[in-house]
Amino acid sequence: MPKRRSYGSGTVQRRGNSWRVRIMVDGQRHTYSLRDVTKKEAERFAKDKAQELRDLTGLGLPGRIRFSALLTRYEAEALSQRAPQTVKSYQSTLAAFRTFFIRDSGDPLAAEIRRGHVKAFLSWRRLHQPDGSTRSRPLSSRSVEKDRAILSGVFSFAEELEVVAANPCRKVAVPKGDKREPLIIDDGQFDALVEACGDRDMLRLYVLVLGEAGLRCDSEALWLRFEDVDLENGFLTVESVRKGRRTKSGRMRVVPMTPRLLEAMRAHFRSYRFAAYDGGASPWLFHHLVTRRHAKAGDRITKLRKSFYAAAKRAELPADLRQHDLRHRRVTTWLAAGKPAHLVQKAMGHSDIRVTLGYSHLVPEDLRTLVDPLPEGPQTGRQLRRVEPSR
Repeated sequence: MPKRRSYGSGTVQRRGNSWRVRIMVDGQRHTYSLRDVTKKEAERFAKDKAQELRDLTGLGLPGRIRFSALLTRYEAEALSQRAPQTVKSYQSTLAAFRTFFIRDSGDPLAAEIRRGHVKAFLSWRRLHQPDGSTRSRPLSSRSVEKDRAILSGVFSFAEELEVVAANPCRKVAVPKGDKREPLIIDDGQFDALVEACGDRDMLRLYVLVLGEAGLRCDSEALWLRFEDVDLENGFLTVESVRKGRRTKSGRMRVVPMTPRLLEAMRAHFRSYRFAAYDGGASPWLFHHLVTRRHAKAGDRITKLRKSFYAAAKRAELPADLRQHDLRHRRVTTWLAAGKPAHLVQKAMGHSDIRVTLGYSHLVPEDLRTLVDPLPEGPQTGRQLRRVEPSR
């Protein structure tokens, strides 16, 4: 019978051309078969594996991986399910993680990262670029808070994989920066913005879609096809998944068009629905009209940001106006008009009603109702006695 050698909490035994390693940890037996190794290598494996299993048993975890492997799995299994714009916005933060935790900290096991390491990263991040170079000025608190939130998401994913005992980011606070308040322009300013688009039909319709339907700019409005527009019933269909992009919510929805938008949409159809480019019509609602260096006529327009800001400047609107502010404006005006919040939520594609209510930014004029004089008429109830001031 082959001789067995006891090794700690297990044994190493020769089995033909291989070695059988049995390790007992916390009442559970683990068996491994090693081929093409020496006896000394098998014993070293048994020793290391026994220590690893004891460590894992102490944490109650089924396995351990290094931070680099965790980050790779997070990108492949979790982040890849998010909208492309979200994935793109995460890249600089993920690069900072790799620089600090992998390049500079030796790629520790994910389970070994504690709150102190997270605090050290945030302090480092405030003063460094993602590649490790020194920043000319400290990163804003708002951006540091964003990085902490993304790192917390990575460790929440690690908790689901059961490779960390707890999320080390949960009790790490970051001084919150000033939150940008969306700029809600009034009807006159919105009209001026539309007029400032001039004869640029694509830009004009784009502004109307953002302001009248409240679609997200790059991930929704610019992905509309002609087939997504129901002129008869007055609805826009926002597809949840389309080749090359995914909406933020991941759900399909329909949005009603206002009479103004519907009229503009009909005019747009008359001009461009069957316009021929290289012998065929474009399926995209917003498309290039002429062939340029980086795009052919009929191809989808991927960005109108610069044109939008140029129109806003011509309309003499505040310099801090953003495209997404028109989405805030749409929600605000609907709620101010007394439209049911749950219907606004459905049209906007919000997953939670609280998100919808969070968009209800009141313009100063709405506050005038707090100080408007009461309507004149017969007074009822107890009269208030006027008290003359003492001299």
